[in-house]
Amino acid sequence: MLICFDVDGCLLKEGKSIEANLCLLKILTEKHKVFVWSGNGYEYAYHKVKILKLEKFIHGVLNKYGNFQPDIAFDDQEINLGKLNIKV
Repeated sequence: MLICFDVDGCLLKEGKSIEANLCLLKILTEKHKVFVWSGNGYEYAYHKVKILKLEKFIHGVLNKYGNFQPDIAFDDQEINLGKLNIKV
């Protein structure tokens, strides 16, 4: 299964990590391909992944509004980018 987590408001809020969502991300990587993305683009998301030290857990980093539809998309807003969209 392909799963995406948004950066702002989902993994980070006001510069602080959201530990429950980071734990969920790490658990899901054991059996699924997990990506991190951002509407601010690839470079922004990649920078945040490095800050959060998620490189070894995720499959990749994406631009949120690129041509990619995950099976599940986690976000802090109502979105319609994944087959299943979960607001956290």
